Amino acid sequence: MPKPRKWKPRKRTTTTSAIFFALTFLTRVFTVEISANEDALDGIENTIDLLEKQLNEMTGEQKSSKKGVLLDDGTTANARGGTELMSKELQDRVPKVLLDRWHVVKSRVRDLSEDKRKPNALWFHDLPNDVESAHLKQQWSRERFDLFVFVSEWQRKAYESVFGDVFKEKAVVLRNAIEPFARSRRTESDGTTIRLIYHTTPHRGLGLLVRAFVRAYEARKGKLRLDVYSSFSIYGWGHRDEPFEELFDVCREHPGCEYHGAVSNAEVREALTKAHIFAYPSIWQETSCIAAIEALSAGVHVVTSNLGALPETLGTFATMYQYVEDAEEHLAAFERALSEAIDSYWSREKVSMRRTQQVYASQVFGWGNAGFAGRADDWVRVLGSAHELFNGKRTLERRNFNSDSEFADALFVAGRVKENRGDVHGAMAKYRRALELNELNSYALVSLGVLEMTSGDNTGNREMANRGVEYLEFAIDNAERLSPPLKPDSAAYYGAAVRSGYYREIRYQHARAVKSFDLGLNTSQAGDSDCWDVYRATMVPHFPLSPEEERETIRGFNAMVDALLARDDLFCQRENALANAFSVAYYYTECDYKEEYSKWVRLKATLNKNLEYFSPRLAYERDDRYLTSRESKASLKRLKSRKIKLGVVSSFFTPDSSIWGNFGYVVRGLQQDKRFEVDFVYFPRNPITKEDKLLSLHPESNIYLEAHQMGQSVLDANRKKIEARKFDVLLYLDLHMTGEMHDYAMAKLAPVQITTHGHPVTSGIPELIMDYFLSWDLAELPDKLRAQTFYTEKLLLINSNKQAWEYFVPRTKDEVSVIKGHAPFSHFTRENIDFIPDEGMRKLSVESATWYFCPQAAFKYHVTFDRILGEIQKRDSSAVIILMQLTSDTFEDLHFKVIKRLSTHGGVDLSRVVFVPRMQHYQLMAMYKLSDVVLDSVYFGGDTTTREAFEVGSPVVTLPGKTIGQRWTQAYYKVMGILDYVVDTADEYVSVATKFANADGETKLRARERIKTAYHEKLVANPEAPKLWGDAIFRAATAPTRWHWHDQVGTNAKKRTRDEF
Repeated sequence: MPKPRKWKPRKRTTTTSAIFFALTFLTRVFTVEISANEDALDGIENTIDLLEKQLNEMTGEQKSSKKGVLLDDGTTANARGGTELMSKELQDRVPKVLLDRWHVVKSRVRDLSEDKRKPNALWFHDLPNDVESAHLKQQWSRERFDLFVFVSEWQRKAYESVFGDVFKEKAVVLRNAIEPFARSRRTESDGTTIRLIYHTTPHRGLGLLVRAFVRAYEARKGKLRLDVYSSFSIYGWGHRDEPFEELFDVCREHPGCEYHGAVSNAEVREALTKAHIFAYPSIWQETSCIAAIEALSAGVHVVTSNLGALPETLGTFATMYQYVEDAEEHLAAFERALSEAIDSYWSREKVSMRRTQQVYASQVFGWGNAGFAGRADDWVRVLGSAHELFNGKRTLERRNFNSDSEFADALFVAGRVKENRGDVHGAMAKYRRALELNELNSYALVSLGVLEMTSGDNTGNREMANRGVEYLEFAIDNAERLSPPLKPDSAAYYGAAVRSGYYREIRYQHARAVKSFDLGLNTSQAGDSDCWDVYRATMVPHFPLSPEEERETIRGFNAMVDALLARDDLFCQRENALANAFSVAYYYTECDYKEEYSKWVRLKATLNKNLEYFSPRLAYERDDRYLTSRESKASLKRLKSRKIKLGVVSSFFTPDSSIWGNFGYVVRGLQQDKRFEVDFVYFPRNPITKEDKLLSLHPESNIYLEAHQMGQSVLDANRKKIEARKFDVLLYLDLHMTGEMHDYAMAKLAPVQITTHGHPVTSGIPELIMDYFLSWDLAELPDKLRAQTFYTEKLLLINSNKQAWEYFVPRTKDEVSVIKGHAPFSHFTRENIDFIPDEGMRKLSVESATWYFCPQAAFKYHVTFDRILGEIQKRDSSAVIILMQLTSDTFEDLHFKVIKRLSTHGGVDLSRVVFVPRMQHYQLMAMYKLSDVVLDSVYFGGDTTTREAFEVGSPVVTLPGKTIGQRWTQAYYKVMGILDYVVDTADEYVSVATKFANADGETKLRARERIKTAYHEKLVANPEAPKLWGDAIFRAATAPTRWHWHDQVGTNAKKRTRDEF
C-alpha cells in the first residue's frame, strides 16, 4: 500500500461558503435558543430568509427549474432525500384508498385541501426554526390541519418548546422507517481493514470526519478506508456542493478514501452491507436520522455525537459522545470515540451488540406491512382513526368507491381502526366483509388470520383459531396472487409463516408446521431475532410418521442446533424460545440422548446466560492434586462425622401426583435416615396447599420457591433461598417435567447435585453442574460403560442386590382400586364392560377374540411397535388390539397420525383395533384383568402401568431398550425372578405374545398366579428401598469432589465463571 500523503487544508473562503455557514450557524442557534422571545424569533427568521435568498441568487438556483421545485405536498421534484424516500414508501405501503382521502404535507406548506372530506396532515421533517414552520405561530394556520405528525419525540418537544403546547391531541409521533436489511454480519476473516462510511449531506459533519480520518489513517498504517456518499444533488441542489468541493477533493486524492457523490439509495444500502462503522461527527440537529437507522439495520456500528434526536434514534447501540460547539474539542471527542470503536470492533460484546441492533432497528423502525405491524400499519391506524369515513362517524358505503377491490381496502382500514380501539368482533366483521368482496385482499387476510387465531386460542374457540391459521396459510401459499402481493421478504409474510407454523406444531400437525416454518425462515428474515430459528431447530415431533422421518428428525435436530451453537451473534430474548425436549426420549434410532440433550442445554444456556449460574458461596478446586490431598480427606471426614444436608427438589410434591407416588415413601424414609438432614424444596406448579406441605415429616423446614415467570429477580431470590441452607447435596426428582425445574438445575447451588428418573432421561446438563444421574442397576444396560454413554451426568447406580429400588405401594386391594374413590372392579367380565364404546365392544365380543392391551399413551410408540402389532394380527387371526385413544382436543390430530402410521407402516388392520378413551383407574384395572396379554410399548415402556398389570397377574411382554425409561419392565421381572416375557427382538415379542394369548386356560391361570405372587412377595413394599437410596446418595456425597462451600478453605479455591465452561 502506498505511503499515506500528509494533507493540510488549503485556505479558501468564498462569499457563498460564508453565507452557507452563517445560515447553518443561525439554524443551530435558533433551535438551541428555544426560549427566545417572539420578536427575536421574527428577527432570526428574517435573517435566514435574506441569507437563503442571497445564497440562491449567488448559486444560480431558479425556482422554476425542474430540479428543486417544491410540489404541493411539500416534497421536492426529482429529489432523493430522506423526506422524498419516506413519502414514496408511504405511497407504496399504505392503501391508496386511505391516502387519497388525506392531503399529507411534508414540512413545507404550499397547497392545502379545502375539502373537509379530505383533511390535511402536516408531517414534519425539519427543525422548528425552519422559515417554513413560522406560520405555526398563528392559530388560524394550525387549525387548517387535522393531524400533526412528528418523526421523533425529540422533534415534537422541540416544536412545543418553540411554539408552545399548541398541537394537543392532534399531535402524534411516527418515527421515520426503513426496509430492514437482511440478516448480515461481518467476520474478521474479511480482512483487518476497517471500512468507514459517511452517507449523508456534507454540511452535517463531513469536515470534521475528513480531518479525523486523515490522522487515523496514518496512525493505523493505512488499515482504514473511508467511503463518502455525500452531495446536495440528492435534493436537486448540486450547486450547493461548491463550499465543500475542497473536502471532496481531499477524499478523491487520498489513497484510503473514495468519494462517490450522490448515488441511489439502493447503492448506499449495498455499500452499508460492506461497511463496518458509520463515522458521523454530527454537528446537525437530526430529527430522526435515516442514515443512522439504515446503519443500525445493516449491522454497521455508529460513532456520533448526542446532538438532536440521535440518542433517541440510536438507543444504546452507538459509540456516542457529548456534543460540543467548539470544533477542535468536537474533533478530539470524535477521534477518541472512533478509536475506541475500531479497537473494540471484533470483541464478542460488540459482535453480539451489532446483531441485537439489527433486531432493534427492524422492530422500532421497520416499515412492516399494513394489517400486520410496523410503521405502515401505524400510519393506517393513525390516519384511519382520524378520518370520519373510517372511524365510524360516517357510514362506509360501496357507492363511495370505484370498485369492490377499493371498497375492500376501505373496509380493511375501518377494521384496523376498530381493532385498535379493542372492538375485536367489529374488526372481524369488517375484515370478513372485505374478503367477501376480494378474497385475495392481503391486508384483510393477514389481519383476520392473526386476529382469529389469537382470539380463538385465548377463548378456547378452536374452530375460530383454526380458521385464522388457515387464512395465514392461504396468504403465504398464494403470496404472489394476493392484492397487493405479499412479498416473501416482508414482515407480514414472515410473521404469518412462523405464527401459523407454531400453532400447528404445538397441536402435533408437524408436517404443515415444517412447511410454514421453512417458508418463513428461508426468506431474509429481515431484522428479526433468532427465536424462531431456535424453535424450528429444536422441534421434535412426538410421533414421527415413518422410520425415515425419525432418522431425519434426529439428524436435522443435531445439524440445526450445531449450526446455531457455531454462531457467536445468536440473539433471542424469549426464555421459552426452545421447543420442549421432552419428546426426544421417545426416539430410538440414531439417538443416544446424551448428544441431543446436551446440545439442547448448551443452546438454552447460550440464549439465557443467567441460567448457568455458580453460587458465589461455592469454591472450586482447580488443582488435580486436591482430590487426593490431606485437606480433601479431612473435609470428607468432617462431612461423614455429621448429618449430610440433603435438599430434595420437586414441582410435584402433591399427594395425587405420580412423582409423589414413585418417590414419596423413599424421600420420607431418607428423612428418617440418621445419616441425613432432609428438607423438601417446593416449586409451585400450582398453589401449594396445607396437605402438600405436610407431605414432609419436617414441614417447618420446607423451602417454598416462587414461580419465576415474573423475571430474573424471582429466579435470583429463589436461588438465594436454596443457597442459604448450604446443602451438601441437592436431589432433583423431576427434571424435564417442568421447564422451570430444569432452569434451577442448571445452577450450581450445592457441592453435589443429583437428578433422577422423574422423566427417565439425562438432563443434558454438564457434569460440572449436575454431578450424577441416580438410577437402578437392574434397569440399566448390563454393560455399564455402554450405559454411561447415554448420560451427561456420571451414572450413580443403586446397588439393589436384585431388590426393588423403590417402596411400591399396591394400587388395589381385593380387586378394589385404592386410587380416588375405592371403586371395585371385581364384577367386570368381558360381557358386562360398560365403559368401552359400542363399536369397540362389537369387535371385542367376537367369539374366541384374543385381547391384546397396551395401556401406554400412543404417542410413546416407536414404529417398531407398530410392526409388532401388525405381526400379532397376522399370526393370530382372532387378535383384537386394544389401545388408548388420545381424546383431548390437543391430541386429536395426533390420534389421526397414530391411526395413519399403524396402518401404513405397521400393517395393522384397523378393523381389529379398539381405541379406548381415558378410563377411571378401576376401569383400567379391569382391562388388565380381562385382557389375555398386556403389551409393553416399545421402546419407551411402562413403569406404573406394568406394576398395575402385575397386581392382577397379567403378563406384560417387553422388549428392553437402551436406558432406564425403556427397561423398567425387565428390571421388575428380574426382581420377581420371571424372564419368560422379556424378549430380545421384535419377532420374539410377537411369538411370546401370541403364544400366551392363545394358551389354554389352565396355563394362563398358573402364569397369572405366579406373576401375582412374585409381585406381592418381591416387588411390593421393600422396606430396604430408602436405605438403598441413602447408600447411593451417601456414596456420592462423600466421594472426593472439587466443589465445597467457602468456609471449607481449599488450597487453590477460586470462583468459577460461566465463560470457563
